Order: sequence, then structure tokens, then C-alpha cells
Amino acid sequence: MFVKIVKEYGNLFSGAGRVLALLALCTATGAAFVIPLWKFATSAPRLYSIVILILLASCGLYLLVKKIRKHGIKKALRFFLLLLIILAGVAGAMSSVLAGSRLFAALILITTVIIHGILSFGIRSHDTTPETM
Repeated sequence: MFVKIVKEYGNLFSGAGRVLALLALCTATGAAFVIPLWKFATSAPRLYSIVILILLASCGLYLLVKKIRKHGIKKALRFFLLLLIILAGVAGAMSSVLAGSRLFAALILITTVIIHGILSFGIRSHDTTPETM
């Protein structure tokens, strides 16, 4: 019985040790990425912004090319147009809130949702549903 209790406590502490080791590994990995980026951002903010924008643009270009290869150019451009509309609407609403115009921000968001809905569901090149009267 004593051996079983010691064995179970050993399993418990072994599991807790694994969790702590994983936590330490995640913390060290995060610090290895964040600290150099933080130093770079604080020492050269303009260059950091340019590098981040270039990385984001190249990721967006990669995703666009990948989507074009998979679905064709028409669907890919439609997807990115809808994404651009959403991002522009959210950015416009955020800038309006920061400028102190919350009502205008709400109108921008509502307009964004309506435009997205029209482009997503309202315009179809072929209608597959029969029209009933």
C-alpha cells in the first residue's frame, strides 16, 4: 500500500513537472521572439514599421497567389475585395471613435455590413433558386 501511494504521488509530481517544463519552454520561446522585436521596435521605430508592413504585404501577396491557384482569379479577387471592405469599414469606424464621433462610427459599421451583404449575397451571376410568386 505504501509503495502504491508513493507511486501515485510520483505520477502526480511527474505530470506537474511536465506542465511546468512546458510552461518554461513556452515562456523562453516567447521571450526569444518578443525581446529582439521589442528592442528593434524601440531602437528604430520607422524601420520596424517598414519591415512589418513589408512582411504583411508579402504574406498577403502569398495568400492571394495561393488562393488564385486554388480557386481562380475571379473568386480570389472577390474574396480579397470583401476582406478589404471589412477592414476599411473597421478602420474607418476606429478612426471615427478616436476622433470622438461614435454615431458616425456606428453608421460606418452598419454601412460596411450592408455593403458586404450585398456583395456576398445580393449579386449573383446565375440564380439557382426558382422564383416563386
